Amino acid sequence: MFRMIGIVVTRTWPLWLLAWAAVFAAGWRLAPDWDEVADDGVFQFLPDELPSRRAEDLMRLAFPDGQSDSAIVILARRPDRPLGPEDEAFLRDRLVPGLEQIAADLGPGPRPDPLVDDGRHAGEPDADADAMPEEPETDADAEPDAGEDAAPGEARGPRALPDATPGPGEGERPEVIRIRSLANDVERPVLVSEDGRATIVQIELGSSFMDRSNRLVVEPARALVDRLRRGGDAPRGLELAVTGSAVVGHDINAREDVSARVIERWTIWWVLLLLLAVHRAPLLALVQVVTVFVAMQVTLSLLALMARAGWIELFESLDVYTTVLVYGAGIDYSLFLISRYRERLGEGVPPREAMVEAIGRVGLAVTISAGTAIVAIGTLLFADFGMFSRAGFTIPFGLFVMLLASLTVTPALLLILGHIAAWPSRAGRVDPLAGIWRRLGGGLTRRPGLIWAASLAAMLPFAAFGARHRDELSYAPMSEIPGDAASVSAVGLLEEHFPAGLAGPLTVVLRAEGVDFSSDEGIALVDRLSDGILARKDELGLAGLRSVADGFGESLTPEQQEAERRERQREPGLGRAIGNLMVGATDALVPGAPSEQAMAALRERAVSEYVGGPDGHRDATRLVVVPSYDPFGDSALDGVSRLREAVVEALPEGLSGAEVAVAGPSASLRDLRDVSRVDRRRIYLYATAGVTLVLVVLLRRLAVSLYLVGTVLLGYLVTLGVTILVFRAIEGPGYDGIDWTVPVFLFTLLMAVGADYNVFLVARVDEEQERLGPVPGVLAGLSKTGGIISGCGVIMAGTFAALIWGGTLSSLDQLGFALVFGVLLDTFFIRPLLVPSYLILIHGGRLGRLGRLLGGRPDHRPAVEQPAGAAAE
Repeated sequence: MFRMIGIVVTRTWPLWLLAWAAVFAAGWRLAPDWDEVADDGVFQFLPDELPSRRAEDLMRLAFPDGQSDSAIVILARRPDRPLGPEDEAFLRDRLVPGLEQIAADLGPGPRPDPLVDDGRHAGEPDADADAMPEEPETDADAEPDAGEDAAPGEARGPRALPDATPGPGEGERPEVIRIRSLANDVERPVLVSEDGRATIVQIELGSSFMDRSNRLVVEPARALVDRLRRGGDAPRGLELAVTGSAVVGHDINAREDVSARVIERWTIWWVLLLLLAVHRAPLLALVQVVTVFVAMQVTLSLLALMARAGWIELFESLDVYTTVLVYGAGIDYSLFLISRYRERLGEGVPPREAMVEAIGRVGLAVTISAGTAIVAIGTLLFADFGMFSRAGFTIPFGLFVMLLASLTVTPALLLILGHIAAWPSRAGRVDPLAGIWRRLGGGLTRRPGLIWAASLAAMLPFAAFGARHRDELSYAPMSEIPGDAASVSAVGLLEEHFPAGLAGPLTVVLRAEGVDFSSDEGIALVDRLSDGILARKDELGLAGLRSVADGFGESLTPEQQEAERRERQREPGLGRAIGNLMVGATDALVPGAPSEQAMAALRERAVSEYVGGPDGHRDATRLVVVPSYDPFGDSALDGVSRLREAVVEALPEGLSGAEVAVAGPSASLRDLRDVSRVDRRRIYLYATAGVTLVLVVLLRRLAVSLYLVGTVLLGYLVTLGVTILVFRAIEGPGYDGIDWTVPVFLFTLLMAVGADYNVFLVARVDEEQERLGPVPGVLAGLSKTGGIISGCGVIMAGTFAALIWGGTLSSLDQLGFALVFGVLLDTFFIRPLLVPSYLILIHGGRLGRLGRLLGGRPDHRPAVEQPAGAAAE
């Protein structure tokens, strides 16, 4: 079959080149940018039936006017003394109006807050002068801000901000729900630290914290703070820092974008350099680079077109994984074809006939190799997590396109070049290190059992360590970026004054049919529920809780209010601040107003913020819970389940049977951990079974197929163990585990690569055994494929190294290291030692009848056809 394919390709190669050129040009012109059709974020890929997604659905149903899914937190602090009036004036008159202007530039402004001390809405700009106060003139010798064209004496202010135009992939602008600041005296106790030295301005967004459209708010907000700080507008000694979930997500996305660009460039040039070293023939290297470049661009273009048509779904960064793997696989496929082609040219065969024989001999092995990789990686389709399942289609699709290009584009280019393709090397010079492989074969012949046992003993300790710590994974988003990054270091400053959970509070959503949470009875029920939760705040790790019953209801008498205030003042952190908010803020709320009027206004505000429901019903409410722990840390994941259980147990009689759900970063991370655990087990099983089935069908020897798959599994566990040990040593006490994405991608890719190399080796062994006999055939197959498989391994490892050198995220560093180590382990240890030593043991009769059961092949050739010294060939 493949010889016929070779004949067709060699006769019609100009048509193949024209066809590929037409598809390449059409895709280049018609395909949309990847960012335009790829989804971003992480949590939106979780299955809809998970608890956090159900909580989000409840929030959208109960609060259709908008909900806060992420936030930008601007910290203003003085390390040495409490904030003063000049600091509050700066925040109120300079920072907050600038933020309001940013929100206004995006479209509808923040939601109006009816309770502010200056008589205007907290999120609504003043009607005059674009809400921006006049800037004082600067000194004539003052330098303008960096990146600014302000002339000396020109008013400088936070107006020249980054463009708020959506970029690629940003189809919608983020919604600014509200801006919480000292402009609203009601918020003051919550926003000012207990020591009075810090306050926060919080911009609540309606988009998830990994949404790329948050750039339109994060970047202008950062630029505003930077200009105010460097331009001398901020009072001397006042420190400003920008953090929050939306800022951390933006930084991860930005580093991901940089990584994608650098990795793509690094991959092309690094592969070219490695090919030059392997071939010592620039034209041959160019043939392979052109093949993989064309195939990769066609792959990405077709995927983008299918996504725009709605046939498939993509996600950001998927193109990075697809590019790296498909580049490496394409080099392997074409390198095996070129190797056999050069071998035949060296024997004096004309180029056209040499190409027919090369495709006829190698085409099946290459196709089976690609099929094995497609099966292994295609098992990702069975994952529940959307990012895994989408990769389960795109990467195998890229491998299929690369296979077609290797069997058509590579032969066409080689036929154009003819004998000069190998210049300046000799055409038949394939492996200058063949003598090393022959000597290795001699050692394997003499002591196969010792080599097999010693190799296995060297690997088992690392494999056992990897198996024991395989679930030692990190789900913390902030572990992706360095600790000295501005957004991360700002979190540390924030935690010096506020509870850590303020950066990502949890929202408990309750829905109880027939209950009106805006009524006195409903508020009283929430009040009893809040008391039950706060009674276990130390056990649950809570710093505070806000709800419609936090002193906002009329049912609290002045005596009850005073008792509540005194009780909560004894609580640390935010609990004390909330207590102050309940009573102390009422006088500032409506200055000079009677207490009843103040409490009525406070109640109106609480109901509007914490009570909702579909179709005008008031049967849903939310409680905002601020943990005392890091909401993005791995330790927070189990805290979500404990909180929900505590809420259910604390439900008063009137709320029994209410639906309870928890939303927030920690809740989403908990679900991500749970679904990825299930997916890992499923993918491990399916990929192993699929690759085993392919090998059994190919080799028709069950025991040998199981052994080959076993070596790949052993290599995966060793690689995982070494990776954990290396990054434990690198990160020291801050090590929380390798990134949760690493094991799945590592397993499927190593399974694909390991099966590839086993297929190439065993296919050549079978070919040589027909000519030389069982054991000499093993040695000849090892000798003739040793150099080419090693070259493929080095190039594949070099391709994966692009993830390390080009990546700016810790997950890419970890995955890159693991893949490089795993491929090199398979190339230079498993494939030349564990596999051939086993084959010699079962084929050489050393195991007796057991060898036959383990896949040993008897020699059916007539004795006269066995050449002397065949083992040395």
